[in-house]
Amino acid sequence: MASEVINALVSPEAAAAAIALIAVPLAYAGARAGGSGAHLGPVDAARQEHKRDAYASLLYEADAYARRARSIHVDQ
Repeated sequence: MASEVINALVSPEAAAAAIALIAVPLAYAGARAGGSGAHLGPVDAARQEHKRDAYASLLYEADAYARRARSIHVDQ
C-alpha cells in the first residue's frame, strides 16, 4: 500500500501536475507585471521628461537671479 502511494507521488504525471500548480500562477503574475510595465513605461518617460525640464528651468532662473544679484552688488 505504501509503495503504491510513493509510486503515485513519484510518477511523471504527479510531477507535471505539481510543476503546473507552481508555474501557472507565476506565469500569470509575470504577465500582469509585464502588462502594467508596458502601460507605465511611456507615462514614466513623460513624467521624467517634465521633471528634467522643470529642473533645467529652475537652474536657469537661479543662475539668472545670481547674475542679477552680482550686477546689482557690483554697481553699488
